[in-house]
Amino acid sequence: MLDKLKGLNGKDFTKQYHSDQVSGHKDAVSLFERYDKGGDNPELKDWANKTLPTLRDPSKWRKTSTSDATAHRLIGKCTGAGAAP
Repeated sequence: MLDKLKGLNGKDFTKQYHSDQVSGHKDAVSLFERYDKGGDNPELKDWANKTLPTLRDPSKWRKTSTSDATAHRLIGKCTGAGAAP
């Protein structure tokens, strides 16, 4: 995912970045749902169950905006590539 983003700029970067975020979020919701239904640790199941409403409701998420430049810097730090232009 990060390698794909490193090669993109402008609208292409933004489109892919947002697509990756949506995909990652769906994966997280799925993981929490599966653990809530079939997990083997009662405390973690309870936490997953209590967290799911927040994950499912975008109005409960903290509203933030990440600029392309900021996202490029973050990706560079994660991959050791440094900041992209």
